[in-house]
Amino acid sequence: MNVRSVFAVLWVALPGIVVSDTPQTALEVARLHVDSIGVYVRDSSNVGESEGDLENILNGRDPETTTSSFLYGIRRNAAKLLTRGQADRWSGLLAERQPLLQRLHDERNVLRGRFFAEAWRLPLADGRERERMEAGLRGWLAVWLDITLQERIAKHQLCRDAWKVLDEEQRMRLRRGDWDSYVKKSLGHKRAYFGDRVVSRALGKPGDPEALSELSERLAGAHKKIQENLLAAERRWRILTFAQPTVSDDLLAIEWRRTADVLGAFFLNQAGHIDRLTRVGYDLKNADVRARVAAQPAATLKETADKVEAKLVAGADLLAKLQAAKPGPVRIPCEGDYRHHLQGVAIDASGDIHWSFTTTMVKTDKNGKKLKEIEVPNHHGDLCVVKDRLYVAVNFGPFNHPDGTADSWVHVYDLELNLLSKHRTPEVVYGAGGMDYRNGSFYVIGGLPASHDKNYVYEYDGEFSFVKRHEIDSGQTRLGIQTAAFIGGRWWFGCYGSPRELLIADVDFNLLGKHVFDCAYGIAAAPDGRILVAEGPCAKGRCRGALVHAIPDKKAGLRMLE
Repeated sequence: MNVRSVFAVLWVALPGIVVSDTPQTALEVARLHVDSIGVYVRDSSNVGESEGDLENILNGRDPETTTSSFLYGIRRNAAKLLTRGQADRWSGLLAERQPLLQRLHDERNVLRGRFFAEAWRLPLADGRERERMEAGLRGWLAVWLDITLQERIAKHQLCRDAWKVLDEEQRMRLRRGDWDSYVKKSLGHKRAYFGDRVVSRALGKPGDPEALSELSERLAGAHKKIQENLLAAERRWRILTFAQPTVSDDLLAIEWRRTADVLGAFFLNQAGHIDRLTRVGYDLKNADVRARVAAQPAATLKETADKVEAKLVAGADLLAKLQAAKPGPVRIPCEGDYRHHLQGVAIDASGDIHWSFTTTMVKTDKNGKKLKEIEVPNHHGDLCVVKDRLYVAVNFGPFNHPDGTADSWVHVYDLELNLLSKHRTPEVVYGAGGMDYRNGSFYVIGGLPASHDKNYVYEYDGEFSFVKRHEIDSGQTRLGIQTAAFIGGRWWFGCYGSPRELLIADVDFNLLGKHVFDCAYGIAAAPDGRILVAEGPCAKGRCRGALVHAIPDKKAGLRMLE
């Protein structure tokens, strides 16, 4: 059965899947799917444990296997270790949670297949096409890691509930290792280097075996450090999840940041091995070789589909959704033209785009088709989305006045553009022009008098009580900061000027870079992780808007892909 017929069979077998009238990329479909799982909803405002608490727990015993291994070992030996009532509860708990765990395991492996299918596209790509593919690869990695977190927390929730079945003496025995003999110990994947085997198995005998062998040896050596880091991170995870009563989902999420960074580096390293070994060991000018390389993405997807039929049955739903997805646009024009210029954009979890044209708020679908438009008071600026609410920086007074006579507000709308509430932000004395949200706080930016050589970011809590004014040592930027977005662990700020400028800062607003790049009309992250930058041309008294896919660039800050 070929890959097309595999997906056709899966689709027919799953009539409950609804295809949207609006095309979605496979990556958008994956992101929405993972976000809908709901095992753990990330909200750092829930996190109560400190890094100190985490480190204290990590001083505990390494069980040298996953805690879930203990669950099944104890079930196999329930007659020796548990009372009859405990054994029944233990088995019932495992049976209840198994469908969810199997589904998450299978879906994780479906996303793994998509990641490596994308990795095989890199060797034949160059220039901007390669940049787009690299950005897509990072997007697939992000959703793969996100579903891995959901799976791990689901396992932890099962372990934590199983712990409650035990009495205090049984818990003590388990902690100190008395029950280790009932468990099959396994440290999991060794994460060894395998690049040369993967490439040669897929493409056959290399055209330059000596060059391939030499590069492979160097890559294997460099891989050892990444492997060590990953094994150390997995050891920390084993210790943390072994301390069942004291570990919350939020504390696991804190540790996951470290683990995900190491895992991400490991998988990107694997993708890089495929790319480099193919380019060095094979003649990509040869038509036959190019054809073999070009066939690998489909072959990888077919392998995933075959596994779904044979082993990963619970992943069929996600697999069919991904196959039904459509390619996404690089440029998204906003339908219509408006009296005043674009001030900012925000994208909600469904992919709908919210545009602020100073005196007009517009909602479009992910392709720019207008869904709703309302008139609003001048001056509505840049905006952000938090869950099902839209927050807009608003100023009714003068911008940039040295005496600080602005009249700054935040207006709150639902996603259908109905006004819900208004909040004064009087600390933003030079005029509120834009905002974003991070870790339970809102951050408002705006105007700046010409005499100032620092920009200001005003932090408010979730109820819009003032917290702090942060400073950015950016030098003077014309009229301050126009747009703001926190994406990929960094702050991105768009500024006017001739030429226009982009400021990049870390989480504490330390300046990381100042670049000639125009994102003063808006910058936002799509649900699939892509960075989208706004254009806002005006002509003959009417203004338009569009979003263009951009990627980080070491020299330019950002680079447009159009």
